[in-house]
This record gives sequence, C-alpha cells and structure tokens, in this order.
Amino acid sequence: MDSKVDDQGERAFRPQATRLAFSITDVCEVTALGRTTIYAAIKDGALVARKHGRRTVVLADDLSAFLRGLPATKPVSRAVADEDV
Repeated sequence: MDSKVDDQGERAFRPQATRLAFSITDVCEVTALGRTTIYAAIKDGALVARKHGRRTVVLADDLSAFLRGLPATKPVSRAVADEDV
C-alpha cells in the first residue's frame, strides 16, 4: 500500500489508482485479517498467492474473489438482538 508514517508512528494510507498486487502485510491491512488467517487461506487454496523469489504477493483480483467467496452473515432477528441488550 502507498503509505507514510505519521507523527504518532502509525501508517497513513493514501488512495491509489489501481493496485495490481498486495504483499501479505498489505492484504492483512486492507482486509483486517491476521497473517495466520491469510496464510491458512493460502494453504487451503481459498486464496491464491504467487511467488517472485522470496516475495509472496496476492493479485487484486484473487483477493477480491477470496473476499466475495466468504460466507455472508445472517441477519439477526430483532427478538434475539433485544435479548442481548
């Protein structure tokens, strides 16, 4: 991702035109999923990763397909939601 470190030491992201591929670190940042989860998805074949030397990248199209393939959450009924409050 195109980022700079701000005054607090955190990464601030700037929008980019079109991103073709993401590093594993970038995949984790844009999806809010952990490294272990991402590597497990790669191992299981749910997420396609590609190697160039030691570098592992995930193509933007493959990441989109992975995310679209995740199960959708079911709506919570109003009665169940009220019980939790």
